[in-house]
Amino acid sequence: MNDMTNEKQKTLRSAAAKEEKARNDMYTFFKNNRASMPANITTQREFILAQLVAGADVADTYAQAIAQANLIVDHRALPKHHIIQIIRSIKKAA
Repeated sequence: MNDMTNEKQKTLRSAAAKEEKARNDMYTFFKNNRASMPANITTQREFILAQLVAGADVADTYAQAIAQANLIVDHRALPKHHIIQIIRSIKKAA
């Protein structure tokens, strides 16, 4: 049973190490290329992180993320409630 526990801990450390490396790579690339990034690149953070954890190239991942960020259009939400005023005539039909 001790072997299984050690194997599980190694796997968890490996996954945590991959994510930490991905975060570092993401930050370093962003910092070095900040001037060329669109303002809404932060909307693609989860996508970039997932791709880097999976082993994708940093430059290719950012190219895809920038393309996706450029497709995002600012949509403003409509009001949730609309007030409709109904005016009824007090006069009754004869």
